[in-house]
Amino acid sequence: MILSLMYMPIVEIIDQRWTPQISRPLHAAAFYLNPDIHYTCDFKSRTDVKLGLYACLDKMIPEKSELVKVHIQFDRFKAAKGLFGMESAILTRSKKAPGNYISTHILIIFFLLSNSIGTILY
Repeated sequence: MILSLMYMPIVEIIDQRWTPQISRPLHAAAFYLNPDIHYTCDFKSRTDVKLGLYACLDKMIPEKSELVKVHIQFDRFKAAKGLFGMESAILTRSKKAPGNYISTHILIIFFLLSNSIGTILY
């Protein structure tokens, strides 16, 4: 108890520095696409996080037709359908490091966008 009181000023400093970071586009995208957070019962999508996610995607995917395809896939992601609902994906939601999952997720999206068979699989 006393030890936790000693750390409270440090925790408050970390909170003050971290909280504004979630609004930055890349951090917002990482937060939103983290399955360990996204698929919890109490996950609620904040407007600033979604705006950051979309801003990040706008920078990453300049081709508008490709960007539309990615946005359409969000329904599958939110509902854990297709690749996101596969048993292996569900079992590793809390096991993979967030950076590893997000890079895998981005690779899957780009693979599906560049591959006509992706529409059939996904």
